[in-house]
Amino acid sequence: MIVSLSGPFVLISTCFSNTIRAEGFSGTAMGGQLLGNFLNLTLDPILILVFK
Repeated sequence: MIVSLSGPFVLISTCFSNTIRAEGFSGTAMGGQLLGNFLNLTLDPILILVFK
């Protein structure tokens, strides 16, 4: 259920990233992807272990 609710946000993020990359700002698009990945790495253990 959680994965299906987060699907639209992933699609929107991918669309924005590809649009920014198509405009010629590949570094900005890569930075946004890296920021999302690092947030995922840090928040996942916190949310899993603390909030179960």
